Amino acid sequence: MDPINPGRGGPGGQRKRQTFTVREEDGLKRRGFPVRVSVDIPQGALTDCRRVRLLNHEGIEIPVQAKPVVSWPDGSIRSLLLEFAAHLRPYQERKYTLEYGKDIWPREQVFIQAHQTKDGIRVQSDIFSLRFAAGSQNWMDSVWVVGRPFTPKELGVRGYLLLGGSQGDLRDAKLTVEAVRVAEQGPVQVTVAAEGRFSHHKWSIPVQFQARVYYTGYIYAAHTLAFESEEDAKSICACGFEVPLAVKSHGSVEFGVVGAEPIKISAGDCPIFEQKTSEAYAVCNKLGVKAASGRGILRWVELSAGGLKLGATIQGADRYAPMKVETASYGGTPVLRLSLYSSPVGSERTRRVLLHLAAE
Repeated sequence: MDPINPGRGGPGGQRKRQTFTVREEDGLKRRGFPVRVSVDIPQGALTDCRRVRLLNHEGIEIPVQAKPVVSWPDGSIRSLLLEFAAHLRPYQERKYTLEYGKDIWPREQVFIQAHQTKDGIRVQSDIFSLRFAAGSQNWMDSVWVVGRPFTPKELGVRGYLLLGGSQGDLRDAKLTVEAVRVAEQGPVQVTVAAEGRFSHHKWSIPVQFQARVYYTGYIYAAHTLAFESEEDAKSICACGFEVPLAVKSHGSVEFGVVGAEPIKISAGDCPIFEQKTSEAYAVCNKLGVKAASGRGILRWVELSAGGLKLGATIQGADRYAPMKVETASYGGTPVLRLSLYSSPVGSERTRRVLLHLAAE
């Protein structure tokens, strides 16, 4: 890869540079962490988003996906969205340099691909592989990481929705994925959009799901419920994602709270983290015994078992109170459940989670 050469430029000064800084803010070690940055481009300086390249703090070219967002009146690019993977230590800052212009010809490298198969869409990179399929009860299934199954056979990232009955009982609505398609495909990430429906007897509600899958094993997952009436919204007690790991080991779960030390508990205790308000939280085990409590906002959670690691960050968690994160065991298989909706639902309909799949 080429280092920065300050004296190098295109004819007539056609190559331009802009530098920006990325900072890790959660006190975590990040490897291959997805970053999205919007860069303003002077009028007339760039007309083709392929004529860019990104250099890291050492001046080494790194993979980048670029997409124009806003154009100038003359048709040139005014705002450019960059997506790339960053390696950062806790609270570390690093500078990146964008080069662009008519004489830039970046390497044609593709690090992630999406293939249409007879049973759905297969997304894969050198690190992982997963499937999206119409007719499935999972948003994503057949998940493999570094050559080993990450979720149990026939299971995957499952959407769930709990309805509240008139007697206070809970009913589990069934998810059916009705359609899947590739919404965006580039060298760094593939975005898959899916449509489905949660149903229970005569009750049903449509749901849209989108997964922005990065080649490094990170997935931005979002789903939007389409409430058809206020009564629909009031009947929902919880809604979110559930991910089982393909191991028979309890392992441990760690909760990261803003402004506090991480809380680490055996996953065999099936701990439940509940955000009581926008600041107060409590962690209880499966018997209801309180293990920890305090003031702060849940920022991330990580479930580790049998060499597999599942991390999750709930985007905008401070606005989604109350909120619940649960761990469970299905026949010895550890499960992480992210309850993104919990009563009262409120007016917000879309929830976003950043998942990280890793294996040792």
